[in-house]
This record gives sequence, structure tokens and C-alpha cells, in this order.
Amino acid sequence: MATRPNLLSKGQKTMQDDPIPSITFPNGTEVPALGQGTWAMGEDAGHASAEIESLKAGIDLGMTLIDTAEMYGDGGAEEIVGQAIRGGATKSSSSARSIPGTPA
Repeated sequence: MATRPNLLSKGQKTMQDDPIPSITFPNGTEVPALGQGTWAMGEDAGHASAEIESLKAGIDLGMTLIDTAEMYGDGGAEEIVGQAIRGGATKSSSSARSIPGTPA
């Protein structure tokens, strides 16, 4: 397998060099200012492994805020998120939405 070329200039930082900025809610909860969206995830079982690995990579980089909703992929996105965070030692936060008029 070919290695990817290093496109960084000498001394240029990567995302891994700096933590993701965070915000603090009035109740004291701190979350990353940058999160991961799952809108198109969980729609095709053939993409599940790549979607799970993408979320895990983001979590490893500090993007532990994950936006999902039961309407994304008819609930499939939430399944993908569950698989990505299951058994992980990393703290993650999830922002879930429900369809108006449905039980929470």
C-alpha cells in the first residue's frame, strides 16, 4: 500500500497537536465546540463499518459531541453511534433529537 505524502510545511501543526476548543453550558457541562453529525449514517449496511470507524476516529481526536436523531436513517444512525461508543473508554456526549409529537 502506498503511503500518503506529507502535505504539511515544516513546523506546521496538525489537528492532533491542539485540543478541540470547548464550550461550557450554564449548568457547568463542558462539551467540544466541534462535533460529529450522523445525518446520512445508518442508511446502508454496506457502509456501517466505515461509519463506525469514522466516528471512532473523531472521538480519538476529541470530537466527543455526536449529533444524532431517531429520524436519521430511520434510527440506523443511532445504532451506528451505539456501536462506535460501545465498550470505549472515551467519554462521549450525544445530542439526540426526537420527532415532534413522539414520546421522548
